[in-house]
Amino acid sequence: MKQPYNTALYYRLSRDDENFGDSVSIETQRTILQQFARDNQFHVVDEYIDDGWSGTNFDRPAFQRMMDDVDAGRINCIITKDLSRFGREHVMMDYYLEFVFPEKNIRYIAVTENEDTEKGLSDFVPFKNLFNEWFAKDTSRKVKAALRAKHAAGQRICTYAPLGYKKHPEIKNAIVVDDETKWIVEKIFELAYHGSGAASIAHRLIEEKVPTSGWLNYTRYGTFAHIYADAPESKQYDWSIGQVKEILKDETYIGNSIHNKQTNISYKNKKKIRKPKEEWVRIENTHEAIISEDVFYHVQNQIASRRRKQKDGTTKIFSGLVKCADCGWSLAYGENRQNKTHYGHYHCSNYGQGTGKCSMHYVRYDTLYTYVLLRVQHWTKAVREDEERLLESILKAGDKERTVAMKKHTAELSKAEKRKAEVDRLFAKMYEDRVSERITEYNFNMLSQKYQLEQIELDEKIQKLKAALAEGKQSVEDARKWIEIVKQYSEPTELTAELLNNMIDKIVVHEAIKYENGFREQKIEIYYRFVGKIYGLMKKTAPVEASAADLRAMHKCILEVSERIDQMRFNTAVSSLMTYVNYMSGLEQIPNRLYLTLLKLISPFAPHLAEEMWARMGQDGLIVAESWPEGDPKLAEEDTVTMAVQICGKMRGTIEMPKDASKEDLEKAALNVDNVKRQLEGQEVVKIIVVPNKIVNIVAKAAAA
Repeated sequence: MKQPYNTALYYRLSRDDENFGDSVSIETQRTILQQFARDNQFHVVDEYIDDGWSGTNFDRPAFQRMMDDVDAGRINCIITKDLSRFGREHVMMDYYLEFVFPEKNIRYIAVTENEDTEKGLSDFVPFKNLFNEWFAKDTSRKVKAALRAKHAAGQRICTYAPLGYKKHPEIKNAIVVDDETKWIVEKIFELAYHGSGAASIAHRLIEEKVPTSGWLNYTRYGTFAHIYADAPESKQYDWSIGQVKEILKDETYIGNSIHNKQTNISYKNKKKIRKPKEEWVRIENTHEAIISEDVFYHVQNQIASRRRKQKDGTTKIFSGLVKCADCGWSLAYGENRQNKTHYGHYHCSNYGQGTGKCSMHYVRYDTLYTYVLLRVQHWTKAVREDEERLLESILKAGDKERTVAMKKHTAELSKAEKRKAEVDRLFAKMYEDRVSERITEYNFNMLSQKYQLEQIELDEKIQKLKAALAEGKQSVEDARKWIEIVKQYSEPTELTAELLNNMIDKIVVHEAIKYENGFREQKIEIYYRFVGKIYGLMKKTAPVEASAADLRAMHKCILEVSERIDQMRFNTAVSSLMTYVNYMSGLEQIPNRLYLTLLKLISPFAPHLAEEMWARMGQDGLIVAESWPEGDPKLAEEDTVTMAVQICGKMRGTIEMPKDASKEDLEKAALNVDNVKRQLEGQEVVKIIVVPNKIVNIVAKAAAA
């Protein structure tokens, strides 16, 4: 008799789905799936519920937990009510249905749509996935329309009321003046009205111990505990220049509501971007004002007149763009008039306040100007030469960087969630021990405080990691937007404020490293609008000779991929291809031979892409008609080998050594590994076991007293 499948029942409900009532509710899904599992004798291992998560986001916590159980071999069947419950992003759906599930031998069933991978999915599945994605897009559009309607009606959709206000006790999405805190806003505007700048106002508020809005929210609602709990008293009054500026520019304080300042990049990508002022929605007289319009606009004129001007009457072109890499504050402009030749420079405004916070982050104006101009010229040239290639490179680089970050965040999230579950269990066990009087009340209270603080910290960490993972992939549209901006400046010979603000989001300046020989090294990062930081792009293939190392990498990849395809080990074959691509990414110029070989090797996995790139390389005919590359084992041989170093059977490091190195050399190298040295402190080496070209195992025991 056939063994029943170890089955996962997966339920998902987004906030948008709630509008459709019981038909897609969690309970309805559970009823349908449990009945289906009973009728068809599926063994249900676990249920996985993502309540309040969008189908376009595949970093849902329960979904990720389910896929972890798939990898662990706990389940081999997944059942959902329909395809849309699994996801609403057609590319990711195709990825799971066509690659992940077949590779891992997972059966997938969408009950109400009668789709079953064991029986073969219908030809309509791709269309269903597209329709589901279109639904998500349409829902996003409707939600935005509803928000616009609420904004037009003067409603404020926000978590917290601005400083000086509180939420209306009876009317939803309305605010009223908070008599307990409005004096802070009045004081800030009064100081600004009489000529004080944001920096001096922040100093004054700190000196007079005026509480910040964050501290007030913490004392009232318990929010931001991770910032203020157990923090020194000074944290309560830690005003920044940025906070003061935000208040001084906020029309909320004259009774107006400003909406649509920012938006998501797309219905898939939840990352917020700032919208141009002309697209803001401004509704007047939506609530009681704290500041008169005369005072407010007088302050705005003072802020505008305070900006430093050049001789031609314009503001500095880098104004608002240059940021400190360590504290995030803007860099302030200054001039050095002590030397014979005067020159401008930027320095951290946080450091410039004399508070002892941060450091100088000094960079000359002409140095910054030259560097940025060269980068801008580089990208304008890249657009002129091959726009589509640049587009592909931006998307590829963005995905690579994002993938690395996602893996890191996922690992950290898994660790935090496991620790949180462990703390919860410990807390419950401790409570049982207290009830049964196995521990004293004193110990119970002490441990309770400890575990409660850790729970709060873990909750905050988990939320931050989930937020980071919720960011979607950069879209083609975003990259094209940036490229269209670059195309407006064909061959720039100088920088202008317009060019910089259109093309660049921010310029991050790191602290310079100074060496004993007087050499000065400084890192400057440019983050471009829509696409962020881009580097390492546009590696060019060239008709150059391949080096011995190039040939070794190529032949090694050919042999590994060929062998693994023969063994039907496609995932490890792809892993070898990735290693080969990473090697080529480190080359200044990629020999044509290496790149063409890569295209042949990937053609079984991505035939359309391979054919396209083969044609772009100017090759005649189709790649499918080309002969499979032959690897030479002799050329693939490595000159060196990486060997593990163990102490009593436990891995403690690695060494890179020539092949067939002598036993003496291997022992010497192993004992010279820093971590091995630390581990052997206070121990006596009994013997060293060497397995040539594989491992060095050091047997040690505690040294005699």
